[in-house]
Amino acid sequence: MDALRLLSPPPERPYLGGGTWEGLFAELGTRLPDEYVRLMDLYGAGSWSEYLRFLTPLRTGERRFATHVETVLGAYRSHRDRFPESYRLTAWPEPGGLLPFANSIDADHLG
Repeated sequence: MDALRLLSPPPERPYLGGGTWEGLFAELGTRLPDEYVRLMDLYGAGSWSEYLRFLTPLRTGERRFATHVETVLGAYRSHRDRFPESYRLTAWPEPGGLLPFANSIDADHLG
């Protein structure tokens, strides 16, 4: 994290949304990795060099984090059903399943 701060100083006020981490964890039924929480607390949501976009984790309302995750994973499951050799990961809330938190301009998802 220290090297990242040197390469890309964090914003003065990172934007996370209006909710709380505990509220998000309760909605998801799981905690998110501490490293992810620290990264978001430091940098917040947004786009890095118009390439990598971090979702707003604590957004509330209709466009909240869990809604985006469910939409992405619905598409992932559909592709996995048709092309299982290319979509091998389980998807949240399956045990050990992919829970996406960012995406790239190339439509890749990080989780």
